[in-house]
This record gives sequence, structure tokens and C-alpha cells, in this order.
Amino acid sequence: MARPSTAQMLEQLRTIKTCREGVLRHRARRIEADMRECRQQSDTRKAEQAELRAQWRAANQTEQAVGPRDFHKLKQRFADFYQREQQLQSALRKLADQLADCQAQAARLAQALKQNLRGQEKLAALIEEQR
Repeated sequence: MARPSTAQMLEQLRTIKTCREGVLRHRARRIEADMRECRQQSDTRKAEQAELRAQWRAANQTEQAVGPRDFHKLKQRFADFYQREQQLQSALRKLADQLADCQAQAARLAQALKQNLRGQEKLAALIEEQR
């Protein structure tokens, strides 16, 4: 079996790098979509949090004259407000962490893509030099 020439090997390597570029670009698009989704979910949670806080403020501003039985219901209502607030804050922290992870991945992919493109340019120069 004949050994491939240098030009053929360089072409194969350039083909591999071009394929790798496509994979990197696809991953970058996927990460961008994940980031958009995280931002959208974060905006939704922030809107829910604003609505909850408005309800909580409204409940706090109304004067309450309650008996012993109703006091327990009122106490539970405010506990529910607090619990929901904690859940929303936890969800927002989790989304912020996911977004930070996505941004770090995007930065790593951008660097890998830059290196890949630089490698392709070098190969193109070598191929031209071979001709």
C-alpha cells in the first residue's frame, strides 16, 4: 500500500480541523441557546418574585384584627410567603450558577475555535507552499 504524500496528509489534517470547527460551532450555538433559556427562566422567576413581594407587602400593610384561631391562619399565610420567597431565591441562585457555567464553557469553546482556525490557516499556508 502506497504511503500518502505530504500534500495528502496536510489535506486530511485540514479536513479534520474543518470538521472539528463545525463541531465547536455547533457546541457554541447549543451553549448560547442554554444561556438564553437560563436568562429567560431567570426573568420569569424575577417577575414571580416581584409579584410575590407585592402580595406580601399588601398583606403586611392591611390592618389585621384576628382572634386566636385566625392568628394561626395568618401566621401560616406569612410563612407561605417566606417559604415561596426562599424557593425563588434558591432557583435564582441555581440559574445564576448555570449561567456562569455556560459562560465559562462558551469562553473555553471560543478559545478552542480560535486555536482551530489558527491551525487551519497554518495548514492552508503549508499546502500553498507545497504546490
